[in-house]
Amino acid sequence: MERRANQRLHVHGRAQVLLRPARVVDVDMIDISEAGVCLTSPVELAPGTWCHLQIEMPAAGTEFSVSGQVCFCIERHGAFRVGVHCPHSESLSAAVRSSEL
Repeated sequence: MERRANQRLHVHGRAQVLLRPARVVDVDMIDISEAGVCLTSPVELAPGTWCHLQIEMPAAGTEFSVSGQVCFCIERHGAFRVGVHCPHSESLSAAVRSSEL
């Protein structure tokens, strides 16, 4: 049973996770929704960590930035699946709407 309130869209894209102090991690996008982003990261990101994402979705022809909080981080096959909750993000909502077209 789907426990998420927002529909997720599977996407192909890249993002940079900007962390304090001055740390940048390149990640792959798995899916997005109006409430957040799911990523594959080469490094563990601790739940509760606030971060800024610079997202590129070439297939949709869009780039945008969004901030959010890591809500889960699960190790899988030497990488980490990371969920970032981005409350009330206008740019994320717009990207989801444009990807649906």
